[in-house]
Amino acid sequence: MKNAKPQPTINETLSTLGHCPESVDSLRARESSGGVQLGLSDMNPNTAASLARVSDITFPPHQPTLTAGNVRLRPWRVDDASVWAHASFDPEILSFTLIPGQVDIQSAIQVIKSYRIGYARTETAYFAVADAASNEALGSMAIIAINHIHRRGEIGYWMLPEARHHGIGHEALNMLTGWAINCGFARLELVTNVDNLGSQRLALSCDYVFEGTLRSYERGRQYREDLQIYSFITPGSEAKR
Repeated sequence: MKNAKPQPTINETLSTLGHCPESVDSLRARESSGGVQLGLSDMNPNTAASLARVSDITFPPHQPTLTAGNVRLRPWRVDDASVWAHASFDPEILSFTLIPGQVDIQSAIQVIKSYRIGYARTETAYFAVADAASNEALGSMAIIAINHIHRRGEIGYWMLPEARHHGIGHEALNMLTGWAINCGFARLELVTNVDNLGSQRLALSCDYVFEGTLRSYERGRQYREDLQIYSFITPGSEAKR
């Protein structure tokens, strides 16, 4: 996009907001080349301490491996870099996500290493979607944009062409949702392009509820985009009236 204004850094934005914890909710990062997320380690120490007290979101010390049927969710490994790089050339993935195009192996390795840091900080949880028999990576399923105050996160995912239309995404999202509930999330969101019918069907098949269209919600690769939002509410976390 021509003449686009540079995006402020996390520290610059927090300075503008005066380190107000409630304002942190408006700082939302989408999945990109590793995705810089706003986590406790990036904040003013007083803000971080406040979030740590109110948040019930906790990750196991070591990222687990989850298996259901023929599908496995496991941590990304450095030797998966060729799969990640291959995904960055797929037209459909590039159409509906913000991962960078035409990534080389070394850059993919750096992305995968950043996933470990995000998990250790309870900022993101990126899992490789793999075939349970071969353990070969077929896609990515993640929780990003974690908000510790409100105990919510956003689902981000992509699948290689050969993994689509076989129920793999359905199984993977169900597993990730169940794991997230156990980690203390009250609300999970899946936000997808209005033209991404496959992701919309996936969300509904996993009991995510359509909430509406977010008009001109995000800047895509070429222009602003309308997105649809779906949500899953953990039983017992429903709003009270």
